[in-house]
Amino acid sequence: MNIALAAAALLTLAPRQEPSVFTEPFVGLQFTHPATWKVSKKAKDRTYISIPVQGSTEAAELQIIRTDYHADKEIFQAVQLRINEQLRRQVVKQWEQEILGVPMLYTRINFVDKGVATSVLTGLFNTQTSLKMLVRLTAREADYDAVSYEFHQAMETLRTTDGKLPKADDPGVKLDPAPKKPVAIPPPPKVLDGDKKPVEAVKPTQSTEATVSLRKVKLLYPEGWTVDEVQGNKLVMKHPEVRDPLVIELYSTLDSDPPQRALFKSSTTSLGLFTQVSAREDKAATANKAGAMITSVWRTGKTEKGDLASYEAAGASGEYYFLTSYKQTDLALYKTERKVIEAMIDLLTIEPMP
Repeated sequence: MNIALAAAALLTLAPRQEPSVFTEPFVGLQFTHPATWKVSKKAKDRTYISIPVQGSTEAAELQIIRTDYHADKEIFQAVQLRINEQLRRQVVKQWEQEILGVPMLYTRINFVDKGVATSVLTGLFNTQTSLKMLVRLTAREADYDAVSYEFHQAMETLRTTDGKLPKADDPGVKLDPAPKKPVAIPPPPKVLDGDKKPVEAVKPTQSTEATVSLRKVKLLYPEGWTVDEVQGNKLVMKHPEVRDPLVIELYSTLDSDPPQRALFKSSTTSLGLFTQVSAREDKAATANKAGAMITSVWRTGKTEKGDLASYEAAGASGEYYFLTSYKQTDLALYKTERKVIEAMIDLLTIEPMP
């Protein structure tokens, strides 16, 4: 049996576990996480979650803590930096990641704990609420990349229990006292389908053949774009209104990372270029007009050399997916090119050839 067929058989036989939902009722937040995460214990102001690490005998630990911090976000990050420097721990990085329009204030540190190289990621979801959600992820440094991938995937599902969009905190706004009881969670609204018909996928008019895992596939894309070069699973695409070429990489889930993991790796590489991220926009997996499930990340901020805008996107269709990235140092040009690129991604898909 070849590798692709063996992988397919394993995927078929492996039981699929439905993800679980964690709720912090005092803060009024929820997120979805793998069913393998287990609540190990609860304390007065926090919950401990055990996260198994594939190939490791040690589980990572995630603490979900409710805190009443209400001051400038710069002060919070400065305190994190100062405390860890006093403890002689290496502060690897501090950054912000926008979720639902609210900054998550992250600090990652490394240190040796009882002879084991350890990484800790602390994050404050800086909402305009009397109680805020503070997360603390602890893992062996060797396991950190794998664990942080799962963690960030979970944080991208973060939502309020009442369905309202949260607001970023403002130290000048007086907040209501912290709730003494859990916030009631309203029942989900009833959805009436009625006679609504499903929207048919729009098939792009242009296509180019490529090879993925020794199989021929076809990338379908809209007019205005041209494929300048094809090398195996990589295509170089151009558009008269986009200054630099866009590289599209095609993969199969049978012998490559899942789309979400591939996107995370690409996005993490781009994140390393920034010294400061001023804005981040995440788009969860959503069907585009061509029927592909698109997940994407836009960032703008600063590097040591000046402004930078970056974009990573993955689009899955069946067992195949495409991956692309874009970078622009001219933010005025970025605003124009972004519209062109998003319009193309909205009509991009991949399908196998007979």
